[in-house]
Amino acid sequence: MYGLVKASKVPIFVRAPRGARPIATNPNTMTKNYSLWTALATVLLAAGVQAQNAKPVPSVAELRAQLPSLTLNRPVTSEFRGGGGDECITANVLTVGATCTPQTFDATTATQSQAPIACGGFTSSTANDLWFSFVANSQTTTVTVVGQGNYDAVLQYFSGSCGNLVSLGCTDATFPPNSTTETGSISTVPGTTYYVRVYYYTTPVPTNFQFSICVVGNGGVAPPPNDECTGAVAQALGTGQTVTFSGDNTGANLLAGTNFVVVWEAFTLSSCATVTLNYCLPGFVYDNFLVNLAVNCPDIGTGLIAGTATDCEVTFPELPAGTYYIPVLVDPASTPVGPYSLSATAVACPAGYCSAGATNLDFEKIGNVTFANINNTSTATAGYEDFTSIVGNVDIGASYAFNLTITNPFEDDQVLVWIDLDQSETFEANELVFSTTPPQPDANVSGTIVIPAGALPGQTRMRIRLHDSALGGNATPCGTSTYGQVEDYTLNLTDTGINPPPNDECTGAVAQDLEVGQTVTFSGNNTGANLLAGTNFVVVWEAFTLSTCATVTVNYCVPGFIFENFLVNLTSTCPDILPGLISGTATDCDVTFAELPAGTYYIPVLVDPASTPVGDYTISASAVACPEGYCSAGATNLDFEKIGNVTFAGINNTSTATAGYEDFTSTVADVERGASYAFNLTITNPFEDDQVLVWIDLDQSETFEPGELVFSTTPPQPNANVNGTITIPATAAIGQTRMRVRLHDSALGGNTTPCGNSTYGQVEDYTVNVLLSTGVNNATGVESALFPNPNDGNFSVRYGADATVVLEVMDMTGRLVYTEQRRTVSNEVMQLSLAGRLAAGTYVLRMSSELGRSEQRMVVK
Repeated sequence: MYGLVKASKVPIFVRAPRGARPIATNPNTMTKNYSLWTALATVLLAAGVQAQNAKPVPSVAELRAQLPSLTLNRPVTSEFRGGGGDECITANVLTVGATCTPQTFDATTATQSQAPIACGGFTSSTANDLWFSFVANSQTTTVTVVGQGNYDAVLQYFSGSCGNLVSLGCTDATFPPNSTTETGSISTVPGTTYYVRVYYYTTPVPTNFQFSICVVGNGGVAPPPNDECTGAVAQALGTGQTVTFSGDNTGANLLAGTNFVVVWEAFTLSSCATVTLNYCLPGFVYDNFLVNLAVNCPDIGTGLIAGTATDCEVTFPELPAGTYYIPVLVDPASTPVGPYSLSATAVACPAGYCSAGATNLDFEKIGNVTFANINNTSTATAGYEDFTSIVGNVDIGASYAFNLTITNPFEDDQVLVWIDLDQSETFEANELVFSTTPPQPDANVSGTIVIPAGALPGQTRMRIRLHDSALGGNATPCGTSTYGQVEDYTLNLTDTGINPPPNDECTGAVAQDLEVGQTVTFSGNNTGANLLAGTNFVVVWEAFTLSTCATVTVNYCVPGFIFENFLVNLTSTCPDILPGLISGTATDCDVTFAELPAGTYYIPVLVDPASTPVGDYTISASAVACPEGYCSAGATNLDFEKIGNVTFAGINNTSTATAGYEDFTSTVADVERGASYAFNLTITNPFEDDQVLVWIDLDQSETFEPGELVFSTTPPQPNANVNGTITIPATAAIGQTRMRVRLHDSALGGNTTPCGNSTYGQVEDYTVNVLLSTGVNNATGVESALFPNPNDGNFSVRYGADATVVLEVMDMTGRLVYTEQRRTVSNEVMQLSLAGRLAAGTYVLRMSSELGRSEQRMVVK
């Protein structure tokens, strides 16, 4: 079965060095594991004259080691040894420069001044640290530490003063022996002193305790307009033409997620062309440069292209029409700083389809392709294979299952498919009909390809690319990647004029009433259904409405309509299906969704010619009443984010965080109708997509209706602290009721309802005692009294003024049980005889006059 969200907190496997066994993925092990740094940093290859004859990069870690070595190769100017800077108060003073001027220090005799911190998911066993300080001169300051030998540095940044430091973050992103360079940037205020603590990660203990450090700022100079790719002005580049890009890179900042400072230029091609960038124009010679283009902005990491460097030039063969962004390296040691120029020259592509392939034939290859009537097993002996003699027959507007197997797969593998829909012999951006998002979990790639309604009938070409997105990748239909393979097929497109079914979108689903103890059947025809936006699934939609809490089971094996695969999801929101996505539990042909609150739910019914009915289909849904009382809720995975502390209206509860659900209903918060209260929650081990939701059973019905959601956050969650305000409605029922707090990962197996389980997170329940508002007391200072209290229903009251007073007695639901009006004399005692008329319990006596109103609680025994 499939889920609409398919991922895991820890990658199933990570890239190991080519030919080596995989690296372990347990984030809690003392030995650091290689992590996926970022898609950008692993493929943004720095190159220059020195790098042109280098062998292919064999691993992510080794690649990361080489990236900064090209731009941080600066001479060491001085060296310090001994105990200077062993404590914050003796911190070594560093000067902020416009360029990196390293100073070398020796940490052999360093001792630990503070405990090691968790940084980058790892914690050293000790922290034998040296301290440094600097006075910032710009809004962003970059600190670079280069360890000698296997010295693996951890950096921590502080503001404030010694003895009163505030941590600003840390850097620990590279691992020896492949790389010992750490670079971090922090936001700073010019003229303010900051501190940096440097210590080594103790697994393994370094054999060389020396490292260099430098601090770089731009002196408060505003960054250039093209500091981000969004500021680049694209120049039109025609075939046979050369254009020159000129600018000034003064004040450029570090490119997020990398060790590179860059500015951006851009060009636009109107037709396929081979483009060559020249980094050695007279007066502007680059000793090092980046060998990349980006096809997307601002998300430059998606679709990054690596070219081929020769002397001062980088060539990108057969680029399709479109706009491309050039990351222009800024490095005082090897590139112009200040004014700069470079050029780009375009040569027309050969007639016909552009060439494509892969240069390294030792690793991942396409094994088998199944699509429509195509079922082809590849020979996997070349970087490109021509199977255009194999013809697939498809209908325009129809959907087809696509399956591909990978021989010798790797985690960062990606599969992309283009179809030349307009038969122009080029693959435009809108002709990308299928793509996967790494990490690739296994050797099988499955999904659905829809032939768009606007495609031109007749024979055309389909191109399939398999490539390693992290190492020399190429996400375009032209040119070569380092690893992988490209295959071409022929498709014969016919136009049958089929329209999508009415329930192709969830807005077209007609909800059926589903009562507890009943089974309803959904039948339809899925011919012409389209791909669900944002997924690889073709679906149609059915819907049901519950009037009360129920456990619902969806059956995908109604006789005559057997689904071999199906989605294990419902959604409670439409058309934005993601916020309300719910995952169920699959058993054989059934998917069960436990204790759904009353409401309408939408079923995504999978359409897959290989494993589901195509055309007529039928499924069913059965409802069983929820158990009496509040529905159960929790999380199934206990390894990640948990609720640390909840503070609300007198509650200040630190959780044990050992279970997916914790019952704290013995902890009570007193709240008043119409009042607002601060809500604070801390998350242990937070993740970006975490979300916090809070419900209060305001009508005390022992169910949580949609209108009883009183607090929620919107991911991304920026840190471990969640803050906000909860307002108690003036209509809330008086008395004790339940508050439910859910923390869940909204991106991975989330559950935005008050019932059932999420994959990650935790649920906690508390008790809330709703009281009548006491914010309406007499502002004139009239005193009133009630005695005895408790009583048997007979009691006395005294009002401290001459007035006409309305006396009201209400039970704890707010229901008025007795009222009368009396004329009072100041401080005269009045008797009320209600014995036998009031049941034992708690009541509120309200006394109202033209002078104001007061309320007092009264207990009847």
